Amino acid sequence: MIVDLLIVLIAPALTLALVPLLQARAVDLGLIQVANARSSHDGARASGAGIVLALGATLSGLLLALVHNDPGLIAPVATIAALALVGFADDLFNLPVTQRLAAQLLAALLLVLLAGGWDWFVTLPIWIAAPVLIAMALAGGLWINLFNFMDGIDGIAASEMAFVLVGLMALAAMSAPPSSPIWLFAGAAALAAITFLIFNWQRARIFGGDAGAYFHAAAIFWVSLAAVMSGCVNPYATVLLPAAFLTDAGVTLGTRALRGKRVWEGHRSHAYQHLARKIGHARTVAVYLVYNLVWLLPLAALIQLDILPSLPGLVLAYFPAIVFVVRNKAGQSEYA
Repeated sequence: MIVDLLIVLIAPALTLALVPLLQARAVDLGLIQVANARSSHDGARASGAGIVLALGATLSGLLLALVHNDPGLIAPVATIAALALVGFADDLFNLPVTQRLAAQLLAALLLVLLAGGWDWFVTLPIWIAAPVLIAMALAGGLWINLFNFMDGIDGIAASEMAFVLVGLMALAAMSAPPSSPIWLFAGAAALAAITFLIFNWQRARIFGGDAGAYFHAAAIFWVSLAAVMSGCVNPYATVLLPAAFLTDAGVTLGTRALRGKRVWEGHRSHAYQHLARKIGHARTVAVYLVYNLVWLLPLAALIQLDILPSLPGLVLAYFPAIVFVVRNKAGQSEYA
């Protein structure tokens, strides 16, 4: 128990120690993000700190695999770390979109297989297994991109990651004590994200960058899949927890597509960005956190405990979120 705790604490400790060092070297490394017309911040800020969070969580994950003699943890942790490295390379060099998408889809495919997808893939007819596997990988790639779209104001991405991972841990604990190293890794990643908020809360001194968004999204994706595949968390509950993020990103994307906008181009027309211009970054993140904690987590718990049917639970989660983001002009120009 003590050893596990010490290993888990490596991730936040490294975040606390190394993020200031990266911030100090940001100019030398070319990790400065200058504000433009599509930014929700002003001036120039350091970026790319997500690689530090990924480093800490990866080290914790590999040590947990060693201590618990669980080699099955190594490959997914390494895959998540590799995708974070791709994000960091994008922070440094602005990789072509084709390379980014290829890395995201490959990582998503591997994470599906490593979460338990391979076990049923080899037992089902290929004409059933292959389309399902491809669909899940595409869903993972879409999730990574949507999460990246939502990483546009101070503190929102790290707080969302912490909420979803801790929420999944709480749901798993309702069925049985989450003793698997997967949950210890989830705890390490969540603590790293919470620690990062020291530097990333309004007014942020440094951003997570694409390295952070890729790491956050991939970790959530794999832990969610592993939780469902192992049978310890209701699959509908895993879709419910990130409802605020998915709704804002999805409605914004759909609205921009219907208005003939280039959906792949940068913008600042998400509902959270409109709201942040009115009430500030910190208050906007607080609004999303309150919705997560006061509404989404209890709904997920009711579904997990079989008190609330899954489909009505999803409606109760997503309908208010849709109303909220539409009222806050998701996908519309800030001048509309």
